Amino acid sequence: MGDTWKISFHRTRKHIIELFIGVLVVLLGTVYGGLFWLLERHVDEDNYQLIHRLGNMWTIALDNESLAMKTGLHVITQSESLQTLFMSGDREGLLRQAIPIYNGLVKNCDIGQFNFIDRNLAVFLRVDDPSRHGDPITHPTLHKAVDTKDVAWGLELDTSGDLVLRVVMPWLRGQEILGYLELGENIEHLLPDMRTLVGGDLGLLVCKDRVPSTYVTHYPNVLAYHGKSLLIAATDHYHDELENGGMSHEPCPSRHVKILKNRDGASIMMAGVPVADANGLGFSELRQTIDVSDMVNRNNRMLFLVFLVGVILAVTGSLVFVFLLGKVEGWMVKAERDKLRMRDESLRDGLTNLYNRRAFTEALGREAEAQAFDPREVSILMTDVDHFKKVNDTYGHPVGDAVLRAIAANLGTATRPSDFVARYGGEEFVVLMPKTGIASAVVVAERIRQTIAATPIDIGAGRVLTVTISIGAATVPPRSPELSTLVDLADKALYAAKQKGRNRVEVFAPGEGEGG
Repeated sequence: MGDTWKISFHRTRKHIIELFIGVLVVLLGTVYGGLFWLLERHVDEDNYQLIHRLGNMWTIALDNESLAMKTGLHVITQSESLQTLFMSGDREGLLRQAIPIYNGLVKNCDIGQFNFIDRNLAVFLRVDDPSRHGDPITHPTLHKAVDTKDVAWGLELDTSGDLVLRVVMPWLRGQEILGYLELGENIEHLLPDMRTLVGGDLGLLVCKDRVPSTYVTHYPNVLAYHGKSLLIAATDHYHDELENGGMSHEPCPSRHVKILKNRDGASIMMAGVPVADANGLGFSELRQTIDVSDMVNRNNRMLFLVFLVGVILAVTGSLVFVFLLGKVEGWMVKAERDKLRMRDESLRDGLTNLYNRRAFTEALGREAEAQAFDPREVSILMTDVDHFKKVNDTYGHPVGDAVLRAIAANLGTATRPSDFVARYGGEEFVVLMPKTGIASAVVVAERIRQTIAATPIDIGAGRVLTVTISIGAATVPPRSPELSTLVDLADKALYAAKQKGRNRVEVFAPGEGEGG
């Protein structure tokens, strides 16, 4: 195989060089297209970490916000007076005590929603809108808290078009759940702080195909429509940087870095990371824009040299690739041989080296499939070593193993090349005999029985042992639906042979009765 690949490599080397000279000429003739492609690749690779930094900052911001909200809820659940008012159903008293807490949460965490929810998952008190109560709550975050009986948080899109971070905490008294406390905040206020950290303007978009169609046309807070996306929040300069630049129309949420040109000719890099809701489903995208004009201009001045180096590397790499291809081919051939060897080993019995029961089952299945194209009789011999337990008890299991190996060897010599011999289990062996009627099967069975009975087995220390076997034979006619039960029929015949004194062949042939 190696010599073949060397000859092939030498024969094709000249053609490969000619091919790449032609490719180089074409590339030089299309330098603008090549430079543009290299520019995008260069910018994507140099700024690939932008996506990760943006995603990490977003995760950190959400974790910090949710932690602050969890801390606030934990403090609230410790208030016995609030618990007493909630349990007594005193909505007015609960509101009076909750208002100062709510104002503090608004000041410190920009909380927009503060709800007390009863055990029936209906609003008992909406602190931010006290006139509304009794509404059933279907937020995924609440249902997650109900299912887990633990604090849950996640992002949800409310009916106003705001992306809300909700935290729900079960209100417990001992092991009893009194109700649930819910805080929600519009995460739009996170964008200015994140802009300072990541160094670019930010926008939050929602995929139109991930929300009900009625929401798309009735969101009062949607800032703009961009292809398949709804812009629901953005920092001040987000629109200015993308003016006349167009938005990415890739299905959102996605992970990408893209370069756009705005009206002033500035190069704007846009990165997007998916935003998942409380159920872990992506429905939104956080996008960042950065003016990278200086970097793009600097790269443009370097690309011509990069282009030439790239051509040289491409030619060299291709020549190396051709050489390595022969090596890889050799490895693949070896791997395939190893795979076939391992499969054969998995189908072999470790003690006798005959095929095992799994291999026999596969062979029987293949025979059943062959019946549709080549109808023929099929026979099976089921054998069992007579009084094998006595051999093990008298001489020990090593001698028993020697007996099984000797019988396996005799089966190999006494059967025909077309027969499939396997160890069925324990001291049982089976022989699948395609294109064989019962008469021929019995002839082979008798030859096997006589060969084994007449062959002394060396068991070491100058001792020999002779054993006998009982054989059950069964056959089915061509295209018989009973092929799948042939093993059972042979096993019944084997049982009859044991009952009639062992060391004999018994036949079970459907439609012909039993015989011996």
